[in-house]
Amino acid sequence: SASTISGHPHLGVISNEYATFTLETRGHKRPIRSFSVILGDVEKIEIGLVRANHFVKKLRKGDHRGVGMERYTFCLDCSQGGLLYEGSFTKLDGLSTEKGTLIRCENKGERWLVNGQVVASSIALEDSFHLPPDLQQYSLIPAFSGKGSWQVCEVELDPMISDHKTSISHL
Repeated sequence: SASTISGHPHLGVISNEYATFTLETRGHKRPIRSFSVILGDVEKIEIGLVRANHFVKKLRKGDHRGVGMERYTFCLDCSQGGLLYEGSFTKLDGLSTEKGTLIRCENKGERWLVNGQVVASSIALEDSFHLPPDLQQYSLIPAFSGKGSWQVCEVELDPMISDHKTSISHL
C-alpha cells in the first residue's frame, strides 16, 4: 500500500494516492465529538463525517468518490473551498488552506474553524448552514479523503468517564 498511518498519540496519514481514512475509538463506545487536522503537503483533502455503519461497510478500495460525495457523508472540501454533502457543494467565500493550516470540526460537524476563525456553523447565533437532518440522527465518525499528509490532533470524546484509545484506519 502507498499509505502509512501513525498511531496514538501522534495520529497521522501519508498517502501517495487518493484514499479514505476513518478515525474511530477502540475499547469503548464513546463517540468522537470534535477533532482538529493540521494539513501537511496535500494535493486534495476532504475532512468530514460519515455514517459509520453505512459508509464503512459499503466502501470498497478504489471504488469510491470520497467523503462528501458518497451517501451519508458530509465534509469541508479544502480543495474546492466549501462544504460538500452527498455530492452537493456549497461555496464558502474566502476559504483557503495551505500547509500548516489548522482545521477544527466541532460538535459532530455543527461548527467548522480554519486557523481559529469560524468558516461554517449551524449553531443559532452563527448560523451559516444547516447540518443535514439525516446525519443528525445517526452515529457519525470522522473521515478523511485525500492525497498527501496530515496530522489529527485535539480529539474530544463525548463526555463520560472512561479510558480511551484512538486509532486511524485505512479503508
